[in-house]
Amino acid sequence: MEEVVPSGEIDLPERKLVAEEGTRRALEQLSEVERYVLISAKVEGRSYLDLACELGRSVVAIKKLASRAMQRLRASDPSREGAALPA
Repeated sequence: MEEVVPSGEIDLPERKLVAEEGTRRALEQLSEVERYVLISAKVEGRSYLDLACELGRSVVAIKKLASRAMQRLRASDPSREGAALPA
């Protein structure tokens, strides 16, 4: 028997898709380098040193890029405060 979801409520898989769509749209608002650094560091687990060497920037510059990108993501959706990026 199929479970009925009460009217006005979104089931968990659909809620996850909505959140992922919001994340995708927010990521599209970042510059290409911000998006690359953020995904590489936070999702793929690459080090700031590795990214700095690859991009020809200082580690401090890479950290600032990642930090600003996260700030912009949070600002685009205040409900994401403290939320991690989907893997």
